[in-house]
Amino acid sequence: MSAMNDLRIFDFGMNNGDDTDFYLKKGFRVVAVDANPDLCALARERFASAIAAGRLAVIHAAVAAKPGTVELFLNDDVTGWSTANPAWQASRTALKTTARSVKVPAVTLAEIVREHGQPYYLKLDIQGAEVACLEGLVELAERPAYVSVSAGTDVLMKNALRHVRTQLDLLARCGYNRFQIVAQQDTKLQSCPNPAREGVYVDHRFNHGSSGLFGRELPESWVSLEEVAQEHSRIVRDYQLAGHSRSPAGWFKRVPSERIKYGLDKLFWRGLGWYDTHAKRA
Repeated sequence: MSAMNDLRIFDFGMNNGDDTDFYLKKGFRVVAVDANPDLCALARERFASAIAAGRLAVIHAAVAAKPGTVELFLNDDVTGWSTANPAWQASRTALKTTARSVKVPAVTLAEIVREHGQPYYLKLDIQGAEVACLEGLVELAERPAYVSVSAGTDVLMKNALRHVRTQLDLLARCGYNRFQIVAQQDTKLQSCPNPAREGVYVDHRFNHGSSGLFGRELPESWVSLEEVAQEHSRIVRDYQLAGHSRSPAGWFKRVPSERIKYGLDKLFWRGLGWYDTHAKRA
């Protein structure tokens, strides 16, 4: 078992638990939150020993602007695409996935901080609810040293840039002024630095879609608010130009040959996928 420290990581959008697994291996305490009841049940089985040891709390809830209950669109095809955001659900319907509407409990960031303590690192990948959580972060007197936020660029084709700019503006209001963008499809290429700069060293391999390294273990390639906003603008333009094989948008759908489509898909999608914005205070 890794040496445990008292620093906490909030894993908001736990999904299959791969990020939670990494944080536990690194020796952190973890508060993992997910709106999908089935994923929470699986996590309680997978991490039973960590829960028993007091190292992990698994919370079944949607992170929202106010407590109560919310309608969750529970995606039957992609577990990570369940969302309480109707606009995001419309985009998933356009991608030919199906979902069931269920009611789930809602919690605020402030509630979780009051119950579990201040996080050192906050990971947000909550499928359209990131802005509500960041608005809650603005109200906190103390804030995490590091935050990562899923940009969700590929599902909000019409207002993707506005969505990302809102995230960045809220992070700036919270005092974060250094940023970097990490492509989730590239985290599988990451290696944990040895000696460790966060927690303890582990020889960990990241699965596809993991959030990967964080904080001081990221490359020293932090940029300003203006620079990260420009990079997000470029990413959004690439999406809007290319479209892709699952998307109703873009000129891609008009290509008559499936063989040509396959080649174009590989060409354009080498650099496109899900992106996380990491933030810290310089």
